[in-house]
Amino acid sequence: MYKIPVKEDWLSIQPELLYIQKGGELSINRISIEADLDYIEIPVLLVYNLLGGVLALEAGPQFSFLTKVNYQIYEDGNPTFTDTDLDNYNLFDFGLTMGIGLELEIVMIELRYSIGFLHIEKGFTYDGQFYDPSSNNFKVQFLVGYLF
Repeated sequence: MYKIPVKEDWLSIQPELLYIQKGGELSINRISIEADLDYIEIPVLLVYNLLGGVLALEAGPQFSFLTKVNYQIYEDGNPTFTDTDLDNYNLFDFGLTMGIGLELEIVMIELRYSIGFLHIEKGFTYDGQFYDPSSNNFKVQFLVGYLF
């Protein structure tokens, strides 16, 4: 990340480059689904500094690029479907990131929430039936950093 001052010490723009691993699990009766997705994310945050720069409120757009996927369906604990083909997923996501942080001399602590606006998966066929999922990315992040 890099903080670019815009207005004295109270307003800045903070572009970032992140490698993020996302995923989730879902179980319904005898079926369970596991999804692991890797993204390169570029949030561009507008940071409003309060209390002399100790407290920061931040928000801005986030651009995400899917780099790897591992999607598995299990029935009674046995794998029945595995998908690692990026062609079945939307390779780009656009979203919003919001957060609050503390900057204490050389240590930064932040809490963020991000939501993607675009669907993760394209429609797919499983066991002869077509599915059109409408799942979106979201995450809660807790960050601790060293400032130099």
